[in-house]
Amino acid sequence: MLRALRKSTRQKLRDSGGRRRFFEAVVDGPAARRFIEGDVQGAERTAQQLLAAMSTAPRAAGEVWLVGAGPGDPELLTLKAFAGAARRRCDPVRPAGVSRGPRSVAARRGAHMRGKAAGNIGSTQEQINALLIEHARQGKRVVRLKGGDPFVFGRGGEELQALAAARINFSVVPGITAALGAAAYAAFP
Repeated sequence: MLRALRKSTRQKLRDSGGRRRFFEAVVDGPAARRFIEGDVQGAERTAQQLLAAMSTAPRAAGEVWLVGAGPGDPELLTLKAFAGAARRRCDPVRPAGVSRGPRSVAARRGAHMRGKAAGNIGSTQEQINALLIEHARQGKRVVRLKGGDPFVFGRGGEELQALAAARINFSVVPGITAALGAAAYAAFP
């Protein structure tokens, strides 16, 4: 069924983000339930109705998730960061000095990554704020990975202020701070 939808989806939904959201809605929604129940025609009809609605609807406003990536060990990402905010449901990922482990776990394949790296400032904070707003206004779901916790040396408060002023929906996923993670690994109470 999904293979048959690909051609019509490409014709009606021009951007890849819209197509991805369509297929997520099909797989997670009523079309999938009908398919599982054995009603293949009903599933196809439901999917076609969803495609028609999405192709004529105005582009939805996006959202930004500020996600604490922990102290660098991908196993220390919180369940919410791994499963909810970051895992394959986001558009660009903006790492801020985040090590390769959490980035590889959190970013969907093909996600665009940009941001600050240790010792190499790729973007100013103002540029990052503007990019978050720009992508969200394009209807994208943006994950901003932050080393440790978004609010402990992470400038997450400045990003939230910019998002709120631009009336962009946002969520915060706390992370394990690098200070607590390092202390735990060093067995220092």
